[in-house]
Amino acid sequence: MQNKMNSKNNILVGLADADLLDGGTRHPNLALLKLAGFFHDNSIPFELIADGNADVEKYSIVYISKVFTFTKEPSFYLKAKGTPEEAKFRIGGTGTYMEKKSVKEYRQMRYNDMVAFNKDGFLNSLKNYRGGRKKKGIDM
Repeated sequence: MQNKMNSKNNILVGLADADLLDGGTRHPNLALLKLAGFFHDNSIPFELIADGNADVEKYSIVYISKVFTFTKEPSFYLKAKGTPEEAKFRIGGTGTYMEKKSVKEYRQMRYNDMVAFNKDGFLNSLKNYRGGRKKKGIDM
């Protein structure tokens, strides 16, 4: 993965709406839309991944958003879990933690999800063209 992220010219980002891949949804995924705009502003090529079984080798990094807890994770992500390839994935959204039984665990996972973009090294290496308090990184 490191070689694919050395230069803007070598980067291709994948955006995956897990809810859409698992049978569809009528709701736009706002986090992925915001990421798409941010990448567009920074001239970073990106693609919406439209197949849960897609070959994701070509992507330097893949952002997966999951809104609903009943949504299954895409097959390409499940295959990568536990392998070095898993490092290229960033997965978040309420669908990853809403059913936690422990209030403490829920709160911690929600906090981690809410600040994940602020801690993302790749996003923080790019200029924020939309204003706000941050000069680099996405301002969610």
